[in-house]
Amino acid sequence: MEKLLLLVVTMAATISYLSAALVHGTSFLNSTRDGFHRLYQYLHGANLNSTHFSMTKPVLTSISPSHHGSSSSLYTVRYYLPSEYKYKSPPQPSAELNLQLDKWKSQCIAVRKFPGYANDDNVEKEKDALVSSLTKRLPALMQAVENNLYYNYSIAQYNASKHRTGRINEVWMDVSGFTAEGCLV
Repeated sequence: MEKLLLLVVTMAATISYLSAALVHGTSFLNSTRDGFHRLYQYLHGANLNSTHFSMTKPVLTSISPSHHGSSSSLYTVRYYLPSEYKYKSPPQPSAELNLQLDKWKSQCIAVRKFPGYANDDNVEKEKDALVSSLTKRLPALMQAVENNLYYNYSIAQYNASKHRTGRINEVWMDVSGFTAEGCLV
């Protein structure tokens, strides 16, 4: 049986991300590259205070597939804000970057690790493998999947693009509301 990790994300406060949304993305790779480029500019001073930030991990790309016959999806690329911004607002991004502050409350996340580069050829397969594992363990989730109500997911990338070996990626799905051992959100 494959190993599945249910991770409960709990914090005293919400988790803050800076997000770059790409409304009509047609490619995981292109959308991640475009969103990360905008976030990278922010990290290197394209904000109202000209503040420079250290890189945090993971870079998270959330995917909401279209369900109206369109080939485009909503991609949102997120940068986790350093802990110093847990209780204070980060500098405002330059307007042309079109970035938003995004806060996540505590939630139950199912996680499946996978190696190599995350790309257009494997992210949906990895999501499908996670869904397959989950529906075996969470029968209530099977009905949601069959009704096409449960399809949003995120890809967490922990390594810089120049890092070639031992790469770590994860596919995440929010399973809050479904009963699972070790996850009571």
